[in-house]
Amino acid sequence: AAAGSRNKIYNCRCDNPGLKTDFLEVHAQTLASLKAWCHWLAALHSEALSDSSYTWVSSDITSKIVSAVVIVVKEGDNDTLVHAATHFLVTLTGTVRPPSIWKLKEFTDLYSSISHIRLRPEAHRLLVRSLCNVLLLHWPGILEQKWDDRKKHLTKFLRDITEDFRNLRSDPTFTQNKPLQKQAEAVIIHTLLILGDLVENVLNEVTQTKKLCHDTLKEYIDMSLWLFPLYIQTVDVCEAMFNFFHTVFDVLKTQMGSHYVEQAVQTFLSLFGENQLTQAIVEGGSTGNRVVEKFLSILTFIVSEPGPTFRKFVPSTLSLCLDHIYPLVVQQQAADIQPALYSLLYHTLVNNWQFFFKSTLGPMRTLNSIGQEEVANREIFLKAMGAFGQSFLQQDIAVFRQNMEALESLNLKWKLYSKQIFKEHLMAEFLSVLVKVLVSKSHNLLRDEITLAVYNMASTDFPAFFEKFLPHLLVTVGSLDENQQGMLVQGFNKDTDLPSFMSNLTRFCNDLRFYQNLNTSLPSGSVKF
Repeated sequence: AAAGSRNKIYNCRCDNPGLKTDFLEVHAQTLASLKAWCHWLAALHSEALSDSSYTWVSSDITSKIVSAVVIVVKEGDNDTLVHAATHFLVTLTGTVRPPSIWKLKEFTDLYSSISHIRLRPEAHRLLVRSLCNVLLLHWPGILEQKWDDRKKHLTKFLRDITEDFRNLRSDPTFTQNKPLQKQAEAVIIHTLLILGDLVENVLNEVTQTKKLCHDTLKEYIDMSLWLFPLYIQTVDVCEAMFNFFHTVFDVLKTQMGSHYVEQAVQTFLSLFGENQLTQAIVEGGSTGNRVVEKFLSILTFIVSEPGPTFRKFVPSTLSLCLDHIYPLVVQQQAADIQPALYSLLYHTLVNNWQFFFKSTLGPMRTLNSIGQEEVANREIFLKAMGAFGQSFLQQDIAVFRQNMEALESLNLKWKLYSKQIFKEHLMAEFLSVLVKVLVSKSHNLLRDEITLAVYNMASTDFPAFFEKFLPHLLVTVGSLDENQQGMLVQGFNKDTDLPSFMSNLTRFCNDLRFYQNLNTSLPSGSVKF
């Protein structure tokens, strides 16, 4: 790699153009292969920390390879080579984190020269990420981390590369100038991608790294909130903003504080309301759906967090889902956002069960009183359960599986199937749908999961299942005479252990399917009993 960069074999003059292409490809592959070698370089640097005899070797290897890669980046003549080189620098600075890189002038010069290097947007993002890695990430084996110096250098570096973005707020006419807003879209999207990369990169890092990241990016987070109302109708920019804030909330929520997160989410909810959601879903196409999905994922994160600050968003989140988005799902206008919608509903329920069922812990609490709890927000609960039930009538097996697992999880954690409201208003409908799905074989890949769910529901009251539900089910199925209905009910053995029940249910579904096929294949009145 060093020889190829030093001699610039990829720029050799030759009569055969294919040979030059081969040289380019070989050098790009050589640079790319160095990423795998970084594992061993990291081990060498670790060894050098305990044995000074390895210090010179590790520093010399690092110096040579960094010099070879930086030459390619600075020239910027070939996009393929630059892409491979910047990818390697990200791996080197993120995995190896060599302390000696600060002493390499070739590398440190990139902080001041990056604005003058011709780079494609993706390569520019990668190079910024590698340069920020050195300033953000914890240096292994070093006692003095120099966090104050890092903050000063990182702040200056980000200010230099985001000057166009920051200048938007200093223009007094920007909020009213539509052409200028249109012109700034590319700058905003690219800047948010760069900043999002930095935040994502510190997800698993030490607290001091996250604090440095937050303190440095605070002004950019504030500015993004300021820009949000101006671009609420621009799906590409809106998507980039939601992606950025989702990453920021996920990684830096502790550093931001619950009050700031609350303000940001309140801004989203007040601006990105019913009209914007409907417009994004119906008119925005795939990009609009992605915007809504990311917005729903932000709300999923919020309702999953503990504490009263986040709990106050539960009513508005449920209203948004059930009153505005769910109707569009039923009308088949928002099929692509179903997984995100149902995920939000599930996390709202599982993490905020007390919104519906108030805890009554105390000496008078018994197992027999589990199903007798007073239900708050009764209609909202029934509406949410109805949304889950409606998904089982669709052919989308991925959504069916997701919601099957969601119901089972709610039952495992909160005894959903044992709740009186579920037994009285929902049990029969859910059982009917699931058994009919087993009979039709429309979701046969999930046969075991569906059968287990039927067992878990039936196990809350086996006598009611055998004596009331089965006869009622056969009446609603239709196309069966009374004799066939009686034979099916009597043929379902009343075993209550799981293996026997699953076997009996499978036999029952097969027999029911047989009778249905038999009756539909014979002319009316041809057979009498």
